[in-house]
Amino acid sequence: MRPAAFSIAVIALLAASSAALAASGLKAAMRAWKSDGAIATQMLNGKSAFDEAAMRRVLEGFISDSQGLQAKISGASASSKDVKSRFAAFEADANAALASLAKKDKLKTAFAAVMNDCRSCHDVYAN
Repeated sequence: MRPAAFSIAVIALLAASSAALAASGLKAAMRAWKSDGAIATQMLNGKSAFDEAAMRRVLEGFISDSQGLQAKISGASASSKDVKSRFAAFEADANAALASLAKKDKLKTAFAAVMNDCRSCHDVYAN
């Protein structure tokens, strides 16, 4: 194989691996968010005892994961920009919910916005 063809093949394999890793990271985050969102919703709806420390961990996890995912999104396409802005909105809403942690009524409203962010993204991207 000629050196140029070999280099192109290696670059293509690395790009495919990076895309697969990014997708698997996204799927792992989505699974964790779904589980954590359900736990938080049960606490806020009185179906389980409210645990402020657990709620803090959920929200901080949302924020951290969102920041990491935003950092992985590159490209100038409209869909890349849209997904990145959706994660930024999700992060901002999770921060607002975290700031409302001490006031359960405000937290419920703020957390509803976080869950709406999830639904709106899934509605658009059907995943």
